[in-house]
Amino acid sequence: MASQRTLGKIESGFFSITAVDDAENYVAWHQTDHTCEQFRISGLAWGHRYFAPPACVEASGHRPHELRDAVHIQNYLFEDAANALTDFGALGLELMGRGRFRSGVRGFLQVPQRLTGTFAAPDLPIAADAVPYRPHTGIYLVVEEQLGPRHVAAWREQSGDDTLRGLLREDGVVGVWTYAAEDGGEVIDGSVRMPSSTEQITAIYLDGDPVLVSSAIAGHLRRRWAGAPVRPILAGPYLSVAPPPASWCTSSDPRW
Repeated sequence: MASQRTLGKIESGFFSITAVDDAENYVAWHQTDHTCEQFRISGLAWGHRYFAPPACVEASGHRPHELRDAVHIQNYLFEDAANALTDFGALGLELMGRGRFRSGVRGFLQVPQRLTGTFAAPDLPIAADAVPYRPHTGIYLVVEEQLGPRHVAAWREQSGDDTLRGLLREDGVVGVWTYAAEDGGEVIDGSVRMPSSTEQITAIYLDGDPVLVSSAIAGHLRRRWAGAPVRPILAGPYLSVAPPPASWCTSSDPRW
């Protein structure tokens, strides 16, 4: 198994899992208006958006009916989480007051999570804490609720290692970042309750076809959940809105 690297500059991730009306126009607005504004915030290091079309929804390893529409993800990564999240919230209120928000958004989960581990596939040349910045085809997102928090740490140390060992050997998987809820963190409740004190999130970064690699990932997760002190809330693939280009400025590129 690829060993865990020393965590780099990122302290926390913010995950927003939503359903939106008029998705094409909403995502265009979010990418060209809203997301870029967030990088004015000191301590916000990175942001990436993902989408699950019907093929990804069907390939999900765990997606209850009430989460069928939870197909949009925005993920921000923070360096100085305490101060940045305060400014993050303040900027949101400022933009809302200026009429710079879109309606028609249903939130399923909007919450900060503390980064707990970064892992890279054994043959990946870059460091594990650089994986999100590498162009990728998508992520396989896993949201779990801890059923017995006192037992989770010991279970995670053993079962988590077993799961990661298997995942990082799969073709199409380039890395894994793991998160745990901030103590006392506040969830902005959507139509599904996800308590901030008991959830954990795993982001599995992909460079293969997210749909094709999903079956293998789901198999590892089913073994992980057998008798575990956690229960799955959501597990499934999402496509990157900025995937790796097929060619890099070559003479054979038909665009040139």
